Amino acid sequence: METNFSCCNTSDDVDKSLTPGRIIIGTFLVLITAFTVFGNILVLVAVKREKQLQTKFNTYIVNLAVTDLTVALSAMSFYTTDNILGYWPFGKFLCGVWIFNDYGMTFASVFTIIVISIDRFWAVTWPNHYKNHHTKKKCAVSIAIIWICMVVLWLPSCIVDRVSHADIDGTVCIWDPALNQKFVIVIAIIGHHGSFFVILFCYIRVFYTLRTRNSIARRIRPTPVTVQNLSVIYPSTIETKVSSPETKYDDLSSLEITGDHLKPGNVRKNSNPGSTGVHATTSKSEHAESEKKTHVSTRDRRAFVTLTYIIIGYVICWFPFHIVFDVSAVKPDAVSHTVYLITFWLTYINSTINPFLYNFSNPEFRKAFKKILLRRK
Repeated sequence: METNFSCCNTSDDVDKSLTPGRIIIGTFLVLITAFTVFGNILVLVAVKREKQLQTKFNTYIVNLAVTDLTVALSAMSFYTTDNILGYWPFGKFLCGVWIFNDYGMTFASVFTIIVISIDRFWAVTWPNHYKNHHTKKKCAVSIAIIWICMVVLWLPSCIVDRVSHADIDGTVCIWDPALNQKFVIVIAIIGHHGSFFVILFCYIRVFYTLRTRNSIARRIRPTPVTVQNLSVIYPSTIETKVSSPETKYDDLSSLEITGDHLKPGNVRKNSNPGSTGVHATTSKSEHAESEKKTHVSTRDRRAFVTLTYIIIGYVICWFPFHIVFDVSAVKPDAVSHTVYLITFWLTYINSTINPFLYNFSNPEFRKAFKKILLRRK
């Protein structure tokens, strides 16, 4: 996203002097750009190397890393140079390329977060439908839609602005909201506030659904089946088939009910002498299904935690810019150049912190990062 509004420099008053302040700021911006490139490459390498990270959900994380990496290479790097020199040194054509990538990649990043939020909303609200219909092909289609929406939303406004408002000598590269108000409305609704609403709605819905399910799960406890319990229901059968109340069994799942009687079938004695009473355990297939459900639940919780970190980072980094963007379109003089620069770079920093958020929120990513950085196999 290009920074300069009508409040900012024009080609007539550009200060091209290389001051110590610009050098210090430029060094800081170069470090931010380098960390962004390094972190997102680390994410891509981790998913490529570690099979357990190659999940359908992480397909969206990969797309987010690709957009963040592109932001660093094609937007942050150019804008850092502009900030250090005080003017745009790359000419009109690269100015157009930069403006397209700047807004376009950040929109693709935001749209990816929307898809991640909808994915979690779908998985938690309708888990069976999600399990049966969510495929890698649908992930690929969703990612394709992200990029198509970005192009449809941003390319027309970028082209019109370059044709109508390009700087004559090419030393100032700007996309001024005050000069593109007809596009600002669409961009603000779809790219900013609408996206913000969808993300928060999905997150709140997922949060309350998971909390409700966890609350219900804590209240439900399985009741062990004992010989005493069975003797109340089928007293004659239990008394005749079980010779001693002290006899212990670890599997009553093969008890067969025929009419009013229980046939013990293949009842195995419990080899643990320290246990008391007789308990019925689930069959192997039921136990495997239970473990599978537990595994899916754990995976969903991890995905939710990752989503939480991503959304918190998004809100902190993007919300101030949304306000500045809207105000600058209506009343450009109300936004100082310094305020705009700070909020603008804050949106860039969102691409910087995302890899660190994956590390803090997901133990599998954390383990993969350690293996890569420490060169472990």
